[in-house]
Amino acid sequence: MNQNIFMGIDGGGTKTDIAIVSDSGKAIAKKSFAGSNPNDSGLDNACQSLQNYIKDILSGSELSETDITACFAGISGASTGRNLIKLNDFLHIVLPQTLLKIGSDAHNCISCGIYHNNGCCMIAGTGSSAFARKGEKLFQCGGWGYLVDDAGSGFSIGRDGLCAAFRARDGRGEKTVLAKLLDERYGAPFSMKLDEFYKGGKSAVAAVAPIVFMARSLGDTVAVAIIDKAVDEIKLHISVLKSYFPDEECRVVLCGGMFRDKDVIPVMLQKLIGEGIELINPIAPPVFGAVAEAMNITGIKAGKREEEAFMNSISI
Repeated sequence: MNQNIFMGIDGGGTKTDIAIVSDSGKAIAKKSFAGSNPNDSGLDNACQSLQNYIKDILSGSELSETDITACFAGISGASTGRNLIKLNDFLHIVLPQTLLKIGSDAHNCISCGIYHNNGCCMIAGTGSSAFARKGEKLFQCGGWGYLVDDAGSGFSIGRDGLCAAFRARDGRGEKTVLAKLLDERYGAPFSMKLDEFYKGGKSAVAAVAPIVFMARSLGDTVAVAIIDKAVDEIKLHISVLKSYFPDEECRVVLCGGMFRDKDVIPVMLQKLIGEGIELINPIAPPVFGAVAEAMNITGIKAGKREEEAFMNSISI
């Protein structure tokens, strides 16, 4: 092929998105697969999964490994321990002629909102974490795992919602509509489904978060307090990010399911944050950020034009 072809990989715990684009940003292929976080599935399993995903999307787009000019793989958990070295070595075997870079999925989140520039991201999905990028350096705040640090995440909101509902049901806590909503969602009484939450782990608990948001919309004071607590924790993350940009505006890209309803947490945050901070709700998904990082490997600076070309073509 005469034109440059770029691949972006956005690998998370529950889902992996891969996009292949031309040098104009137009999508040649985009596909979603299961998760690829090596800390969740194991390093060897993550490597094998990524190889299978890459082969799948290439075969479906009638491309070969040698057609890919550059690839950026932003993988959740990639920076932990020996994961980065192993992933890098393995993907160089899968894409032997490709200019390749492996990094944190935080780069995807930042670049999907502000392209390859200095800035930050606040991630709040099943888990939560925040990152500041200055040059090639990435600084982390939070995100140390749900066992010790999940502030502002879907898991923490879901866990607090379940806790409040159980306490209300057994008499220790304040009455809340959460108990009734959980009965309706999981079958009455919801306490009989407790084993499903333990078996399902953090994803099953995080799935309760939308019910907490629903209870909040009904004016339930317990749910209001849970969401307020989550917003305060997210605000604290963002205040730390600002410290990396003391004399300039701090742009923070909001990524993850907790920000999907732009009229709830983003609006609440906007009222709380101080001056010098710009909150950005990205139009493009994080996989576009991975594409932008892949382009940057070759010196191409992705921007609004490439973003629009990508967004106009991802329905293929």
